Amino acid sequence: MNLTDISLVSRSGKYAPTIEDIAELSEVDSLPPGGFPLTHRMGEVCGMAPGKRVLVVSSAQGDQALYYVENFRVDVVGIDISDYMIGVSRRQAFARGLQDRATFERGDAQALPYADSTFDIVVNEGAVGIPERPIDVLSEMVRVAKVGGQICFRESIWLKPLAAEEKLELSEHYGTCPLEEREWISLIESLGVAETVSEIDRWSKPEYFWEVRKDRTVQSHEAIYSLAEKLKVGKKIYQRFGREGLEQVKLNEAVFYGAVRDRKIGYGMFKGTKIVR
Repeated sequence: MNLTDISLVSRSGKYAPTIEDIAELSEVDSLPPGGFPLTHRMGEVCGMAPGKRVLVVSSAQGDQALYYVENFRVDVVGIDISDYMIGVSRRQAFARGLQDRATFERGDAQALPYADSTFDIVVNEGAVGIPERPIDVLSEMVRVAKVGGQICFRESIWLKPLAAEEKLELSEHYGTCPLEEREWISLIESLGVAETVSEIDRWSKPEYFWEVRKDRTVQSHEAIYSLAEKLKVGKKIYQRFGREGLEQVKLNEAVFYGAVRDRKIGYGMFKGTKIVR
């Protein structure tokens, strides 16, 4: 597939605050779709083991990075654009006595502050599609991986053939840009990645989009946040976006989770091996 055939979506931000915006504004310690089972699977397919150096791009609050340290005994560097997220990650590492094995730094996923061929394994925890050009994120991930190193990420996908207009509309509500399975694979292969594998069906169950809490079981998307959390984030939304923002959140949730239940939007894991310098 030629890169010009890939349906990259340019979002306008017309439906802010999006689903992704709410997750960030809430500052709740939640997991990306697939939770820790998908985190563990990523560690397995990448061959994580003692002595491996792993970069976790868009490491959020550090949950996946620390999981890799505790369960695969690797050394991890986590990088995220948010000072808040980095602060939480560092506190978690110290609280669990992992500060010597897990380092967290602030940086841009589209311009990683590391030399070429630095890491044995580079993973991204569900944030490749948030920037307007996901290929820039993937390109940086490949650049900092060693030749023969593993590139792995988890991301949203289109499960059904949809018109370009519907893809754009759903992406605007979501705040990230899914691609078709073949498009994600084509992107990473265009960057010098081979032996690509993907897992889709296993991770595209609708419930994985709301079973994202570490502290409790969630039965529906309405229960992701507690009443206290909803009031807190609702205040932030009102201050930043006004009453219209609160109404937009309701619409975004209805549209997005409707698309998830209709099996239009799913989730997948993609992994490949870097073959070029």
